[in-house]
Amino acid sequence: KTLSPQAQRMFANLFSGEWDGLNAGSLADLMGKSRPSVSNYLAEIAAVSPSLVETEGRERRGPRPPPPRAPL
Repeated sequence: KTLSPQAQRMFANLFSGEWDGLNAGSLADLMGKSRPSVSNYLAEIAAVSPSLVETEGRERRGPRPPPPRAPL
């Protein structure tokens, strides 16, 4: 299955790490889309690449950023 154009845009930003840790509401604000639409885009992405979408209960979000590294 192919991703919709908006899901492709979201996938690119999640894959690059630019939108790591943002929940569906924050992503909706960034994209200028409704929360239900963003939730649908995240479901499309999760079907293709489950590691890019985290789900907690009813909340979906991009992957959390890694913790900061200790200085050497």
